[in-house]
Amino acid sequence: MTMPTVTSLRRNRRRQGAERIIAAMKQGAALRLHYQGGRAIWSLSSGPFVPADVAAIVTANPRVVCVGDALFLGMPGQTWRYCEPQEDCK
Repeated sequence: MTMPTVTSLRRNRRRQGAERIIAAMKQGAALRLHYQGGRAIWSLSSGPFVPADVAAIVTANPRVVCVGDALFLGMPGQTWRYCEPQEDCK
């Protein structure tokens, strides 16, 4: 049996966090981005804050789509939602 490394434990923590966020999004929560003090702050519409590294994993999921509400061209959107493939998620 191999001993888990610090890197593998962090990776697992991020992956599990992303799975929890996506599960909440399946139930209707939206992932939101805003800036405070020059920092990107991610949170769910249901309240909990989301670490930036976990948000990066969530937004890379093909079923998580940007609503298209970026303030400036070329910037990330501020609202992300979960969308099943057969739904019209616009």
